[in-house]
Amino acid sequence: MKKQLLRAGLALSSIFILAMLMLNSCKKDTGDYIEPGTQWSNTETVTASFLGQVVKEDGSPLDGATVTIGTHMMTTDADGFYYFTNILTPQKATLIEVEKAGYFKAYRTMSVMANQDNQTRIMTMALPAPVNLDGAQGGQITISNGGSIDFPQNAIINPATNAPYTGNVAVFAKWIDPSGSNLDLLIPGALRGISEDGVEEDLTTYGMQAVELIGAAGEKLQLAPGKKATITFPLPASLAGSAPVNVPLWHFDEAQGMWVEEGFAVRSGNDYVGAVSHFSFWNCDYGGPIVNFTCQLVDTANNPISGAIVKIVPTSSTTLTARSAMTNSNGMVSGGLPVNATFSLEYIPAGCPWNAASTFLQSFSSTTTNVNLGTITVSNATTAPSIVTGTVQDCNSNILANAPVKLKVGSMILSTLSDASGAFSFSVSCISSTTAATLTAYDATNSVNGSSNINLNPGATTNAGVVAACGTQNDFITILVTNPPATTPTTYSIVEPAGTFSQYYQLNTGISGSDNSSPANPLYISFEFDGPQTAAGVHNLLNYYDSNDSIGTITPATVNLTNYGPVGGKISGSFTTTVTGLIYNAATVNCTFRVTRQM
Repeated sequence: MKKQLLRAGLALSSIFILAMLMLNSCKKDTGDYIEPGTQWSNTETVTASFLGQVVKEDGSPLDGATVTIGTHMMTTDADGFYYFTNILTPQKATLIEVEKAGYFKAYRTMSVMANQDNQTRIMTMALPAPVNLDGAQGGQITISNGGSIDFPQNAIINPATNAPYTGNVAVFAKWIDPSGSNLDLLIPGALRGISEDGVEEDLTTYGMQAVELIGAAGEKLQLAPGKKATITFPLPASLAGSAPVNVPLWHFDEAQGMWVEEGFAVRSGNDYVGAVSHFSFWNCDYGGPIVNFTCQLVDTANNPISGAIVKIVPTSSTTLTARSAMTNSNGMVSGGLPVNATFSLEYIPAGCPWNAASTFLQSFSSTTTNVNLGTITVSNATTAPSIVTGTVQDCNSNILANAPVKLKVGSMILSTLSDASGAFSFSVSCISSTTAATLTAYDATNSVNGSSNINLNPGATTNAGVVAACGTQNDFITILVTNPPATTPTTYSIVEPAGTFSQYYQLNTGISGSDNSSPANPLYISFEFDGPQTAAGVHNLLNYYDSNDSIGTITPATVNLTNYGPVGGKISGSFTTTVTGLIYNAATVNCTFRVTRQM
């Protein structure tokens, strides 16, 4: 009944038209129309690969960010690049998480193309200057770029201990403009949600907020049970004419990688105002039924175009911002559309700036059946693209199939996967003269990479020959900590060159790492395992410590060593244990590591 009342101001056809387009890389077949009332389920898993780039709000790359998919982690390089190959992951909604000190945590939720790569670009938001709040007194804080939050008295707790928090609270908050040009890249997850009835819906947004509460000692804080804060979202002028009186509120659920409906907001002038019981990302949205969409982009020589931006601009409404996604190595892109609407299909050629003007391809419409536009041949109207080809080999000159390959052209990067014969190709637009570029190939199994420098010429093919995925390995220790009552892990990483590492052997092997690049929150991790020095195998974890908890005991666990190289080589492996201490409450710790053997 509540939802019926909330939506009474919109006709059914308007809901269809205003349902926000979610467009993510998805499975190649078009699937089935999602019938109204179908309960959300994300249990089906597939094997797939993921390639992408993490950028700042100005579009420049974010290096040193930890990217996590499930229990798989890696750190972005100087170009903000990351990859995961052949991992088992949920097909309907795989969540990519990005973390780095000084930034809000970023998320991207993708429907997954099985046995293919899935490409995306994720934009992170730097934390603004905090607004200080007295934890006991509460009060209203103003968000610098729009909106506000009103906290009641005695409403803050430390969720790790459930103890009331009465000291100074640093409130980091930012409004995400639903009419902004960066919306596609900034959206946490995707514009997909689970309604209060448990049904997946496609969302149309009227504004979002990101909020973090941090205590004086750096601890993450939360609202106390039974307490609610009042949040205010500005309503952009471009959306004011269509904005309804009431709109559902949704919070981003890390555990599901989806927006989840919880409560509603009421329009007050040019603001939406609502009450929330906890903090994460919050979103004012309407939802509606969806159908699946897919197409493939190829160039005039019938080569798949990897890394192009496909945009779908609704033409049956002037209030919606275009949705976009990135084509994969097969030129494929797929996702969801609102039913009974019309659209303009546009694209930005691979190799052009991410915010370049798009080129119109065709118009189309949706009904209540899936939309498959098939293979679409595209060409650059002014300058013919440069084609880059080559083959990937490992350090022993063996062909590497399914190897990630990155092409850097100026400030732009493109990525693809090599095929079964180790071959790869790129189609690069937006160059008008001879341009220097760098190819980097990755051996995902051995965590090494190698680069080659080439020159690109408009309209010409450059054969880079063999690119050897063979080079220097950076040391790292990464942990995923799930500390109840939290149900999702927090990632902590120590990575060269910011991190330093040591290793010893005296009957047992000890490994430690430290990162003091953030003086307020230095990170230290150490552990020890038994057994003689060996090439690989299973060992017993003897002790474990990280600087998040000063005292901790572990449950029995095994360390799986994938490599124990000679002095100067690498020691690598992983383990999972349970830690209980002052802060950790039977916390699950997943650790992966690779460090240089010193003795």
